[in-house]
Amino acid sequence: WTRVITLKEAFARSINTGFGRLSLENLHPVDINEYATRFMFNQEIPTDFPVEMGIAYVPPEKSFELTEVASGFNKTNRMSPVQGAMIAAAIANHGKMMVPYLVNTLRDEKGQTLYKAEPLDNGHIMTPESASKVRELMEGTVTSGTSRKSFRNLVRNKKFKAIEMGGKTGHLTAENPRGRVDWFVGYAMDDTNRIAIAAVSINKEKWTVKSAELGQSMFKKYFGPIIQERIISSQSN
Repeated sequence: WTRVITLKEAFARSINTGFGRLSLENLHPVDINEYATRFMFNQEIPTDFPVEMGIAYVPPEKSFELTEVASGFNKTNRMSPVQGAMIAAAIANHGKMMVPYLVNTLRDEKGQTLYKAEPLDNGHIMTPESASKVRELMEGTVTSGTSRKSFRNLVRNKKFKAIEMGGKTGHLTAENPRGRVDWFVGYAMDDTNRIAIAAVSINKEKWTVKSAELGQSMFKKYFGPIIQERIISSQSN
């Protein structure tokens, strides 16, 4: 190895070869497989709307193929946007993964409750301490990494100073639909509110919008009214 990079910088700047090296030097296929299972790959997500199953094939032995899997340079493994948002939500939720749902309550014409959704807890996929460390890595993406330009104005906005934001980006060349795919998964949170999102953009010839730009606009849309309400409340007091 002729170059050295920190894990924090590799994560923020999406230098995926660093993760390939990490898999060879510090990880075993069993470790990667365990987390793939925790993140609900290779299994149906039991929600009330169709979600494509995430695929994660991990070679049984340390090899060049394992470095491809660890760095994301393969055409086998895949993840739906919903699953990406679930993982980001678990990291913001101190390591506890929740399964999302669309229908909260169903009532008849008399107002009687016919159905009430119950939160489905998939358990802790990592310790709160590990989740906190991953949040530090994800913060680097929006402050100094691949999403810094998209998030620059929001990060510098004094009104959003109390909002912690983090994310992870990626890109690939897709066949169906054909085009350059750019994705962002992330979270934003304060002491009482949390949101996790996934954004995907497909650009056929020229870049029109980056997924990180969509992500920051979602955070702004969600927390904007909350911040405004707090400002009005503090002024009235």
